[in-house]
Amino acid sequence: GNVQQAFSGARIGGRSQRGVDWRVSGKWYERDSFVDPGGQADDGSSQGRVGFRTDWQTAACDQVTVQGDWYQGTNGLTHDRPIVGLQTGVEDVAGANILGRWTRVFSKDSDASLQFYYDRTDRIASGFDQDTNTIDIDFQHRFSPWQNHRLIWGLQFRSIWDRLKNTQTPAFVSVSDQRRTFERTSAFVQDEIGLIQDELYLTLGAKLSHNTYTDFEVQPSIRMLLLPTEESAMWAAVSRAVRTPTRASEDIVLLGPELPTPMFPPNTTSTIVGNRHMGSEELIAYEVGYRRQQTANLSWDVAGFYNVYEDLLATRPVVPPAALPSSEFYNGGSADVYGLEMSSEWRVNCCWKIRAWYTYLKIKSKYDGSANQVPEKDEFGTPVNQAMLMSSWNVGRRVECD
Repeated sequence: GNVQQAFSGARIGGRSQRGVDWRVSGKWYERDSFVDPGGQADDGSSQGRVGFRTDWQTAACDQVTVQGDWYQGTNGLTHDRPIVGLQTGVEDVAGANILGRWTRVFSKDSDASLQFYYDRTDRIASGFDQDTNTIDIDFQHRFSPWQNHRLIWGLQFRSIWDRLKNTQTPAFVSVSDQRRTFERTSAFVQDEIGLIQDELYLTLGAKLSHNTYTDFEVQPSIRMLLLPTEESAMWAAVSRAVRTPTRASEDIVLLGPELPTPMFPPNTTSTIVGNRHMGSEELIAYEVGYRRQQTANLSWDVAGFYNVYEDLLATRPVVPPAALPSSEFYNGGSADVYGLEMSSEWRVNCCWKIRAWYTYLKIKSKYDGSANQVPEKDEFGTPVNQAMLMSSWNVGRRVECD
């Protein structure tokens, strides 16, 4: 509580004689730190930002958008460091980005788009500096090659290069390689097939990608949609997804908590290090669901899912002779996650709406014998049962009650 926030900004815009819409905006905000039982949380922030956007249509009816932002400011930080304890500091933040998008509509069933994006991020935190650059190019094309088929395909290229530098001794956070480049090239295709017009649809899709960490990855999916009546829908799906390793899981060197004594000398800390021989985390997801518009004002749906995870990220001890103990990341876990979701919405009248939902979630995980993780901890912080009931009522033109 006890947060004071100040905000100011301005925006101008217009349309040129050639039909180009444009606008430029700038804003500045400042927020004090939150207050907790121990005092100030030291998480205040202040930032200035300037941005622009322009849109226009060419003679060939192409839609073109160009927009960008630049920002600079500071964020308050609190660190719980091994040995030295709680520390506070200020993180300098700055960055800029620019996006360009071209879209052409050929017909109501066919269009294409090309997007380019660049982002630059600078962070100067307590003991660790990072500069990250990202370039992303994305192309998509939607069309109907045959009757009852709606096809969409696309290509994407992304490149991320960074500089991560430790500036503090001892090095609480560092990386084994200060500069590194990550690239990913991918292609996808998805075909929605109308097996029975307005009643039964089959969607087949796949994504093929090549990345710096794990080379080739294939992610297929299949989905069935049944519309038995105008008021109801049933669906089922099976898909595969992957989560590739990250810069942190491959290169990080993290100073961990102090080890218990008298087993080790006082102030002896553990270390967590990255591993460049890791593979992707894999998921096979199964889903079924049913939705019904019970009346003009009442709708409800229920869905069940079963997710099978393999090669989950874990840590295991590495204790070389005559060296301090450390742990490394590796693919050492698996899990079965299943659950149920139910939701409903009732529009009592034109001004009053009631929504309700309930979820049930169960996690069963396991790790091999060398892992530091305990399966029971995966359920900590993950509620098995959740429920919500919300009423939204527009009392009048000037009053809303939620």
